[in-house]
Amino acid sequence: MHSQKWVRYFAESGQEVHWLSLSPFKQMCPDACCYALRPGGSHPIGVVASAPAARRLVRKIDPEVVHVHYLGAYALLALLAGRRPLVATAWGSDVLISARSPLKRAVVKAILGRADLVTCDAEHMASAVRALCPGVRRLEIVNFGVDTAYFTPGPADCSLEKQLEVAGCPVVISLRNLEPVYDVGSLIRAAPSVLKQRPATRFLIVGSGSQGGELRQLARRLGVERQVRFVGPVPNAQLPRYLRLADVYVSTALSDAGIAASTAEAMACGLPVVATASGENHRWIQPGRGGLLTPLRDPDALATGILWLLNNVEAGRAFGQVNREVIETRNNYQVEMAKMLALYEELAQG
Repeated sequence: MHSQKWVRYFAESGQEVHWLSLSPFKQMCPDACCYALRPGGSHPIGVVASAPAARRLVRKIDPEVVHVHYLGAYALLALLAGRRPLVATAWGSDVLISARSPLKRAVVKAILGRADLVTCDAEHMASAVRALCPGVRRLEIVNFGVDTAYFTPGPADCSLEKQLEVAGCPVVISLRNLEPVYDVGSLIRAAPSVLKQRPATRFLIVGSGSQGGELRQLARRLGVERQVRFVGPVPNAQLPRYLRLADVYVSTALSDAGIAASTAEAMACGLPVVATASGENHRWIQPGRGGLLTPLRDPDALATGILWLLNNVEAGRAFGQVNREVIETRNNYQVEMAKMLALYEELAQG
């Protein structure tokens, strides 16, 4: 979604945009030219196999700027394409986790050293970038941003309430994918304690991933399978409908870059947040004003935070208003993309 949002913004604002991907995709923006390079996918050998086609395309397009998102397979492809000026955007796990592998670390260091501009969305990521490449040419903080005109507070969709069987119930929602780094299992383990005091509560688990089957089994083993709804993946454009059903948003991530897009979208919709104290959540979620921060892998603390918000509805509403203001002022999609456009123009002019 991050790449799609950037492509849409610049294409719809009149820039000529070409997107080269190693995966098949649906045409996401009629104003952009999209190419699927897939002789070998994102495996290093596949990336090398894709490099000649990428080089030919780049020569044909003759872009003023090349921008690589996520410093993994696409960083290697950008290095092999050999075009500058080059912008590299770190997303989080690429510099915080994946770079621990010697091979991936070598690719990350190479792209950081070659890039004319590196962007990321958190100060601790900027520190990680400088540690990997002390000689990085230029480093800027640019947030991915939330479309605050679309992600807004609003009334619950009655038809969706009925479909999910949550009408009249307190609703707790998670939008994190079902992967180990997001630790959705801690939320499911917190559910019995919440339900003991607030038995009408329902939990919406929105997302998909490799742990889907395991997490469903966990819910059954804990006896909460009726109260926990595994919704599956939801298109980004539909997320406000789901967020407006909820009373509390929860993020159990073990690692985040800056503010996670899903957390920021929930905040823009006016929800109070219970989140782990990972990444830079403390810079975005004001404890006691916008939400509550809990230790990693601590279902008991998570349950305590959820119950406090469910039992203090007016405070939760006030927290949601604070969160909305935070995103409007500090993580506005239009503002952040305008900042990026100015950087592109500066690079293109040499």
